[in-house]
Amino acid sequence: MGNNNITLKHVSKQFGKTYAVKDLNLEIPANSFTSLLGPSGCGKTTTLRMIAGLETPTEGEIWIGDRMVFSAKEGIDVPANQRGIGFLFQNYALWPHMTVYQNIAFGLETMKWKKQDIKGRVEEMCALLQLTEYIDRYPGELSGGQQQRVAIARTLATNPAILLMDEPLSNLDAKLRLDMRSELKRLHTSTKATFVYVTHDQMEAMALSTDVCLMKMAVLQQYDAPLTLYGRPANKFVANFVGNPAINFIDFDVRKEDRQTILERDGHRFSARLDDGATLSGARVTVGIRPESLLVKADGALRGTVVSAFPYGMETTVLIQCMGSELRSVVFGSIDFRPGQEIGLSLADTGLCFFDPETEALIGTGDMQPI
Repeated sequence: MGNNNITLKHVSKQFGKTYAVKDLNLEIPANSFTSLLGPSGCGKTTTLRMIAGLETPTEGEIWIGDRMVFSAKEGIDVPANQRGIGFLFQNYALWPHMTVYQNIAFGLETMKWKKQDIKGRVEEMCALLQLTEYIDRYPGELSGGQQQRVAIARTLATNPAILLMDEPLSNLDAKLRLDMRSELKRLHTSTKATFVYVTHDQMEAMALSTDVCLMKMAVLQQYDAPLTLYGRPANKFVANFVGNPAINFIDFDVRKEDRQTILERDGHRFSARLDDGATLSGARVTVGIRPESLLVKADGALRGTVVSAFPYGMETTVLIQCMGSELRSVVFGSIDFRPGQEIGLSLADTGLCFFDPETEALIGTGDMQPI
């Protein structure tokens, strides 16, 4: 199928004086599953609609493979129906007066496929999406999850090289969302199409994607593999947005002593070590500690007091008063803690993130140990 990579060069979209998307450069690899992630109003849906040809950028270029489909400068704007793209919306927009079969066949009929070929393709799609027994039913006789699968089948039937999806699972209940996630992953593997997926749910983006493009206020913050976003966030916004429970941020004063970097706070002193030769040059630093990096240990050098605990069965999230701050820790196993309980804590020896308190940019990753 090749040629289904997508390139955005300096793409902006303004509504009046407001930027919905600002100077976005994005290289979406062929056959990838790329999520556009961010809080509402960050520009992710506008980006998707510009790729689809449903929204006209104010400036920039959009390429699909080696074909330019939009250029503000050259006045090129290939219509949506000629971009070879499938689009899946939040509301399924099925034809209520047509059966499942007719809904899926509709696009193929407009493409003038032969009746026999249409029948084969619709049956193939129904088998793929476990809809065979519902083929003669109408949308009104189906559950939300089944309707969503029909919408996916209809979009995939025309064999698009690129599939754009705008929060397609947000109307489904929690269990069904999980089922549909694995369904989408399976479809991505079996169709070899490029999937571009808009969501505000970071867990969904992390679980599904090969690449995540995280946006804030019309501007790209970081574009990386999910685990890179989690382990090496470009700035505090990314660190805070990705991960559940959320990361802990604590400010420390920085001192240099005997070629060592010492961090101080609230009577506590730590020796800090950064990976890859990064150094702390400012007088203060913000340290990001993931909840799983704050370990509850009876013999831990740090002491804390339990504020509250949330047992979920497989793990417990504990809110702890420590170093003059409320910190979150994740403890694996079915353990409960009582408020007011004194506990020992220690820090994992890798995976802490050090941020510049002024710019909020990542300085580097590393570890710190009490001294």
